[in-house]
Amino acid sequence: MEDKKVSMKQVIAIGGAFMGFVIGSSFASGQECMQYFTGFGVWKSVGAGLIALLLYVWFVSTIVEDGRYLRLNNSGKMFNFYLGKYLGFALEWFTPIMLFFVYSMMILNFGLLANISAVYDLEIPSLFVAASISPIFGDIFSVMLLLGIYTTAVPMLYTVCNKISSDSKSWAYRITAIVTAIVSIFGGQLSFSTMISIIYPISGYAGLVIFAGMIYTKYIKKRKYEDFDENDVLLKKKSA
Repeated sequence: MEDKKVSMKQVIAIGGAFMGFVIGSSFASGQECMQYFTGFGVWKSVGAGLIALLLYVWFVSTIVEDGRYLRLNNSGKMFNFYLGKYLGFALEWFTPIMLFFVYSMMILNFGLLANISAVYDLEIPSLFVAASISPIFGDIFSVMLLLGIYTTAVPMLYTVCNKISSDSKSWAYRITAIVTAIVSIFGGQLSFSTMISIIYPISGYAGLVIFAGMIYTKYIKKRKYEDFDENDVLLKKKSA
């Protein structure tokens, strides 16, 4: 395969898209840091943050590089490459289901921000800190937080809908989008901090499984790209 150089423009585009996706309400609101980092104290929180940063860099760069060489028609088949046909199938369906719940959290946080006076109970710690510096700064930060929620919620909703139908103009895709949005509104009635404490640990355990699969595939089994068959799946879509 021809090894094409990656331009700085592509790096910025991919990096920007990634940041827009991962910096959602959980991170930007401060709840993620409050629940999973600050409990260790200042220096241990810094250490945990550095470890998370290194894992993030390796995790994302490995997936992007493997995806670049595999050139999959369905990005969900990356799970099959790392975890095999059976476990990969399970994670391929687990991901959109989990993203649905995370999408509900985005909707929930959007509703908290719709009533600024209701968020100063520290459901959104970062907004409280921003507003304590200056009311104007708090208003600006709330807009940035809304943008962060939007750039995360939209691709998550797309991932859920795309799992049902890859044709965005089909009725199945549109119905899935409408139903998902409506159900997520009702599912987002729980406390934001409660949702994070429940959903994120489950997602973390799944991440550990994927992480172990990547380590095994890349460094123990040393699986070659040409040995992977994307069409070797449990369920095949019927041709139209």
